Amino acid sequence: MNQLQERIFKIYQEVSKLCQKHDIPYFAIGGTCLGAVRHQGFIPWDDDLDIAIPIEHYEEFLTLARKELPSYLEVYDGFDRPHHLCLFSKIIDQRTTYIHETQKDYPDSYMGIFIDVMPISGVPSDRKKRERFYKKLRWYAILNNHSRFPIRSRSKGSRQLLCAFSHGMNIFLPKQYYLKQYFQLLKKYPFFSSQWTSFVWLESSLDRFTMPLKWFQKQVMLPFEKDRIPCPKDYDAVLKKQYQDYWILPPVQDRVAPHKSLMDLHRSYQEYAKHPEWVNLYFSQKLSDPNEPLKDSQ
Repeated sequence: MNQLQERIFKIYQEVSKLCQKHDIPYFAIGGTCLGAVRHQGFIPWDDDLDIAIPIEHYEEFLTLARKELPSYLEVYDGFDRPHHLCLFSKIIDQRTTYIHETQKDYPDSYMGIFIDVMPISGVPSDRKKRERFYKKLRWYAILNNHSRFPIRSRSKGSRQLLCAFSHGMNIFLPKQYYLKQYFQLLKKYPFFSSQWTSFVWLESSLDRFTMPLKWFQKQVMLPFEKDRIPCPKDYDAVLKKQYQDYWILPPVQDRVAPHKSLMDLHRSYQEYAKHPEWVNLYFSQKLSDPNEPLKDSQ
């Protein structure tokens, strides 16, 4: 593990302890599951950790996390952060900084290093009902996005009309409205009482990732760095669905962290939120070390 991964792993260990204490089921998903299977830990060039919690336990987890996690860990989601784009929550370390390039203009969205905590639900077994379910999820995701961010000049036609509509509705609706509707829809299909599931937080890939729930019905503990992590019992089928031949490593030039970001393991994101101009300088490549202005101000 590199230094960043070690800090992320410590967040995971606190979350894992909380879930075990309260019998909240969860499992590694995406690149974290792939890392457990192929590398017995993080993918060497990865910079995050992903777990999924069944929708019927998700709110309980977030409530307990706010109450019982160490004080330096924070639940970060769209219910508290007006410019948080993702449909899922993160657990962040407030003592650190992680700012994605897309967040640079929104200081209220700055955050610390994190793990992602996705809600996973069932989906309808009937194909036509599933298509309607997916369509609603996509609409809520799009409207959630457009209600939180300015109308982009590059948006054209119906897309720009949709932006204008969702912004107009914001006069009457709170920013959390569409996110609440999204979660209410997920709750209609509890994970463990369904036959099918999908990665419901990836609204653009719902059809592609429709899978039998039996692949996830039970968990298996796999080695992960200094610990073990629960993964779907049929992880091979899940990973093939997502990555095809997942044992083949990407070309060397592609073995880089997928997220362009400013990271600081020694200073809180709250310091950067006071000086967003430094963040913009960093991303405009006029500042190689975002700490330089901070050092000068001390």
